[in-house]
Amino acid sequence: MALVGHEPMLGALLAQLVGSTDAARFGFSRGGAALVDLPDGLAGRGRLVWFLPPRVLRALAPPVEVMPAAPIENGQAARTGRTHL
Repeated sequence: MALVGHEPMLGALLAQLVGSTDAARFGFSRGGAALVDLPDGLAGRGRLVWFLPPRVLRALAPPVEVMPAAPIENGQAARTGRTHL
């Protein structure tokens, strides 16, 4: 499961999942991520596997090929049949 949110709630949730009372210790940077192992589900204490800032996540990601934008014809984008993400 992936959860997306904002501080301070995300850090507080992470602290609760791993059984810590120090939520400030688990503050997320914008774009940061954590992996928590919950072997007993929400009934037990989780184990923090990793807690990474965005710069580390960017370094781990493979390069992304960006397609050039379609040329503009008569003030509108040309239809190329390609999908741009």
